[in-house]
Amino acid sequence: GYLALWVVQIGGTSGLVGAMYALASIVEIPLFFHSDRGYRWVGMRVILFISCAAYLIRVVSYSLLKDPFMVLFVEPFHALTIALFWGPCVTYTNDVLLRDLPDLKATGQGSFFASFYTGRSIGYSLAGWLSDVGGMRFMFKTTLIAVGVLVMLVLNFWRIEHILIKRSLKHSNSMGELASKDETQP
Repeated sequence: GYLALWVVQIGGTSGLVGAMYALASIVEIPLFFHSDRGYRWVGMRVILFISCAAYLIRVVSYSLLKDPFMVLFVEPFHALTIALFWGPCVTYTNDVLLRDLPDLKATGQGSFFASFYTGRSIGYSLAGWLSDVGGMRFMFKTTLIAVGVLVMLVLNFWRIEHILIKRSLKHSNSMGELASKDETQP
């Protein structure tokens, strides 16, 4: 991503960039491993809140970086925004959204991955344009708008969840009605 370019631009070395990614990976491994347990313990609301807060801290910190070595204190928050978030989203898709539609679990997983990477592609494209227009610090500061949108989505997550579950139940009920009509017709 653009963070590596930013770190080098403010005086970091490729060795620092490697250390930054290694540190993030080391912190992420246990979180990926235990994220599902955390989700089941505290619930999706808390996981989303922690992920959004960590993302906000990361973006603000990146925009304020002056000493490239300080990235080593910020980058572990990446684990909270990705590793802590990813596993529970996969479990949540299966266990809650598609609980009554087991035939659609693979489709749900694919939809989650597709929307995640579509958003990421759009974000990277906009970030590249913003860094060309105003520089890397400007790009990270304007990323706070995306964080605001993300926070709004999270705050409305439960409303969206309720609508999706309601639609799912309506769909499964209508499918049940169609099946019972087919059984009663000669």
